[in-house]
Amino acid sequence: MINFAPTYKQHLLFETFGKPEHLEICYGGAAGGGKSYGVWALMFLKAMQYPRIRIGYGRDTLVSIKKNSLPTFYKVMRDLNVPENFYKVNENKGQILFNNGSVILFLELSYMPSDPNYDRYGGLELTFGVIEEAAGVDNRGKQVMSSRLGRELNDFYNIPAHLYITTNPGTNFVYSDFYIPWVK
Repeated sequence: MINFAPTYKQHLLFETFGKPEHLEICYGGAAGGGKSYGVWALMFLKAMQYPRIRIGYGRDTLVSIKKNSLPTFYKVMRDLNVPENFYKVNENKGQILFNNGSVILFLELSYMPSDPNYDRYGGLELTFGVIEEAAGVDNRGKQVMSSRLGRELNDFYNIPAHLYITTNPGTNFVYSDFYIPWVK
């Protein structure tokens, strides 16, 4: 039994899931506003609802995922009373594998001169994705991640290829794709 009481903004986030008119969802706000907690809860609950899906979780670096994001994942698991034997975190492989076959894959979205086209993600098939702290993510990283969504059991479960983005203000795609259209 999972007891999750989302904040108002987290509730709005959850309401977008499954709606094809909401493919890119930008979740902004101040520090401590529950953005990270909300997307981790969303990823976990959807991974449980839909066996064998593949969720991409991207940040600028794998170090920032391990240092800053995994503690939030563990907090969500504790708060939801999820037994530790229900999932396996493998930092070396960069993934969280759940007992039902669903997986969250860690994706480094920073620009690398040795891989300017992000060929490291060629062939990657994801159901949906999350970009955390998007103000620090390269535009091309977001484009490549978006191109990998909607490729794993989306038709089977009738799930749109959602991309959830958490952010504080930035000058990259956050500004051009979300802030400017919102202001206008």
